[in-house]
Amino acid sequence: GAGEWRRWRGKGIAVFGQAPEFEWNSRLTIRQHLDEVLALAGRGQVRKTASEWMLRLYEVGVIEPENLMERKPGELPPLVLRRLQLGLALIRGAKIWLVDEPGRGLDAASRGTWLDLLRERARAEDAAVVLATRSARDICRAADRAGVIREGEWLEEGTLDDLMASPRHAETHDWFLGLPSVDSPRERIPERNEGGGRSDVPSM
Repeated sequence: GAGEWRRWRGKGIAVFGQAPEFEWNSRLTIRQHLDEVLALAGRGQVRKTASEWMLRLYEVGVIEPENLMERKPGELPPLVLRRLQLGLALIRGAKIWLVDEPGRGLDAASRGTWLDLLRERARAEDAAVVLATRSARDICRAADRAGVIREGEWLEEGTLDDLMASPRHAETHDWFLGLPSVDSPRERIPERNEGGGRSDVPSM
């Protein structure tokens, strides 16, 4: 019901949008945001000492988070804001992370760092990560399975190895085809034949 959904939104689900710099209240300090998260997490979490929840921020790579508490979001770079978002999700105990276009607004190095961090911490926390992205490169770096959607229609899903080896739709084939070989150790995707299908997959 509605009450259960609100509880999940408050504690169980963490949402990471495309532009974290616009997802924080620009008038509040990082400490004030943290206070709100601790309140949402319940009294048990509120009673935790600062050293306990500060450790969660260190775990996601925030350097000296105690020195950021009085800063406002607009004073921090995008990757630091993403790290802080993830740290707050860990403090809340969120087990479902919804991540929209994780690489947007980041340079190549920061993008890889963020995707690797999501994957690493999700495994450590036994959390599920749902990525929504147009980037096959990001999916290959951070996901185990993928689903392909075209104009709201669900086309296919499967492990990355299966989708790359035997794509059933042209969109899936073309999506992975643009990957540079350095980004994926998997074998090259079968070529499409002139009739629009793949050479080793029947046309649909």
